[in-house]
Amino acid sequence: MIVSLNIFNIKRCGWIMPLKKTYWFLSFLGLFLASYSGSYACDFQVEGRVGCYVPASKKVRHIYGDAWASYQIAVLKNITPQWQIWTGANFLSKKGHSYGYRHNDTHLRLLPINFGAKYFIPVYGQIKGYIGGAICYSLLRIKDDSGYVHRHIRKRAWGGLTQAGLTYDFWEYGVLDFFIDYYFQQFHFKTKNDASRFVKRSCLIMNGLQIGLGLGLKF
Repeated sequence: MIVSLNIFNIKRCGWIMPLKKTYWFLSFLGLFLASYSGSYACDFQVEGRVGCYVPASKKVRHIYGDAWASYQIAVLKNITPQWQIWTGANFLSKKGHSYGYRHNDTHLRLLPINFGAKYFIPVYGQIKGYIGGAICYSLLRIKDDSGYVHRHIRKRAWGGLTQAGLTYDFWEYGVLDFFIDYYFQQFHFKTKNDASRFVKRSCLIMNGLQIGLGLGLKF
């Protein structure tokens, strides 16, 4: 008997409802932040980021590759001259091939939704350094083209990230952001729906380093 050893698989389920809930949550959060009034600056910032994500797990890298493109959108707000709170979503999508004699196609999509804070330290002129962290609520979806496992997988889990970087303010409203993030994220497979007759699953470790560049607009 030939067994194709994919490390993840979940029952069929879309992201429509989770994404709708996420959209409304971010909308209400934005309204809450917009209504905040205090003695500190109330500047908002919208930032788009593009980065390279490198999984820490050798098993994940073997199946999906060493470097993944990541895309992030974030909304940030200054609450003091040094502190900034933010929320955003990060999207990763990668195709690969399973273990075993038959290298079946597999496609992984990961959507971490982040809520965090940053602390800024002046460096020189318009350059500032920062450190920070966030909690993550991540949505995982995997499709496996194999008859030995469930073709569709979906999981949700809480995780976190730490971050550091440098920002450069240009023009009156522009911000360049060089960032280094490290994600801590695991998905556990414990229910009967996670198992198949041929493959036993326990845990998918999605910890990883992400490096990239962001462009922000203040308003």
